[in-house]
Amino acid sequence: MTHLRIFLITVAMAFTFSVHADGFDNLVVEQTDNTQNSVPLSDFDQIRFTGGWMVLYKSGMTQSQYRLQNLRKMFFQADTSGIDAIVAAGGTFDVYTAAGSLVLRGADSINALPAGVYVVRSGQRAIKVVRK
Repeated sequence: MTHLRIFLITVAMAFTFSVHADGFDNLVVEQTDNTQNSVPLSDFDQIRFTGGWMVLYKSGMTQSQYRLQNLRKMFFQADTSGIDAIVAAGGTFDVYTAAGSLVLRGADSINALPAGVYVVRSGQRAIKVVRK
């Protein structure tokens, strides 16, 4: 039964499918070493699973490839930080580092901050934000 399951998964992954993710802007690929790569959907038009690899193609040309054994998960994501919802609800917010140190109080943007991971908090709402 296990061999049949592996065979069916392999056959299913060998087929090509077109990318169609309305409402999303990026494909996020998380690898087993916890690194995440965010690939804009405009950068590729096909995903193929073949020979132990996931390959992203644009007009038949290889754009990116990932070894399947190193993939933890992949998902589509809208290009939004969630800050808009907090600003609409409360106007301003406080920004903390991932370690919990306050870096901005009463902010309305994180544009002045260097790239990194932050926690944005307004009232009882808090979200994790990645500044690129």
